[in-house]
Amino acid sequence: MLANAPANIDPLFNSSAALNVVAIWGGINDLASSVTPATVYSDLQSYCSARHAVGWKCIVVTLPSNKFVDNTRAQVNASLRANHSFADALVDFAGTPLDCTGCWSNTTWFQSDGIHPNEAGIQTYELPVFNAAVNGLI
Repeated sequence: MLANAPANIDPLFNSSAALNVVAIWGGINDLASSVTPATVYSDLQSYCSARHAVGWKCIVVTLPSNKFVDNTRAQVNASLRANHSFADALVDFAGTPLDCTGCWSNTTWFQSDGIHPNEAGIQTYELPVFNAAVNGLI
């Protein structure tokens, strides 16, 4: 995302728009590739800094439960909760069935792959917190 954003995201910035928002929901694939939680957190900071330089408002997102990187994603989330001052808002799944360690096994909220929330998880937990974060920037 860091390398591709200048070509793929920044050209979408509209200086005439009342609000330009980019949500950074990244890190799961990095963690699955053995990138450390500290590096993922640092990369999120760098991503926001570069987008702010263009004029974007940045929303960072905590990482949901995931059967492959549940413990390391919890470390990234702890860092984001402790300090997300580099972003304009935080979408936080704390206290929801998307956040606890092992939540990925609950097929009420997650697809059977143990990675992706299902439609119920999206509508019930993801959508409301994303909407609240964007509305908080208006």
